[in-house]
Parts: sequence; C-alpha cells; structure tokens
Amino acid sequence: MQRLGWLVEEPLLQGHEVAILPYTISSAANLKQEFQRLFTLPQAQVASLVYFFATLEPLAYPSGETGIFYIGKTDTSIRKRYLNQAGHLARGGNKAKYTQLIESFGGVIMGYITTPTPRPVEKLLFRQFRHHYGRNPLKSRRG
Repeated sequence: MQRLGWLVEEPLLQGHEVAILPYTISSAANLKQEFQRLFTLPQAQVASLVYFFATLEPLAYPSGETGIFYIGKTDTSIRKRYLNQAGHLARGGNKAKYTQLIESFGGVIMGYITTPTPRPVEKLLFRQFRHHYGRNPLKSRRG
C-alpha cells in the first residue's frame, strides 16, 4: 500500500501550498485523546485557512478516488475551531464513522491551506471536488 500516494496527484491541491499536521490518528481507541493530540500540535495554531480531513488510503467516489472526506474553513485556527469539539467527534455516529475510516483506510490526517480569504477558497475547493469526484466529500454536508 502506498500511503498518501493519492495526495501527490490530488487535483484539488495543485497550485496551493499545502501543510499536513504531523500526526496521524491510526487507532480508534481513545479517539477523543487522539483528536486532542492532533488539535494541540503547534502547527494547528495557524490562523485563516481552509482545512481538510483525509484518510491515508483513498476513498472511492463516483468519479474517482481521493483520501479527502471533509473540507472546512476557519478564520481562527484548527486548535480554536476543533479542540473543544474533540469529545463530539469521538462519540455516537461520528465515532462510528471515524472508527470505520481509521480501520478501513489506514488512519486519518488533517491538512490545510493558509489564505487571507478562507470562504472563497473553500467554495472553490468544493466546486473542484464535485467536478473531479461527482459529489461533495463524504462528511461535508454543504459546499
């Protein structure tokens, strides 16, 4: 298995400077603590960005494959946006979905693109995602 091989060729990210947080959630045990560890990394304190959650191995979509399963934006930082949400991500339906993604696709990572204008960049990535993959990302309800 070539982990993150999909990321090198990901059409959505071409032309953007992408940073990947240097931690992979590779176990669903203690999921809340795993998310807290990810969200408290120094790199998670960068502000004004469009971020994505992705799996190490690609997911199948109607028109192709990519590891990206969620796209979002924040004017603050990943830490401020998500640290208080770690418990919510590790409960109920969210826990079941993240557990399935971790166990079936090798783990979960988070990346981001810094931008002074997160909303227009997020909208662009959603349009490109639908164009390339035929639908919104798996866990993104809107775009």
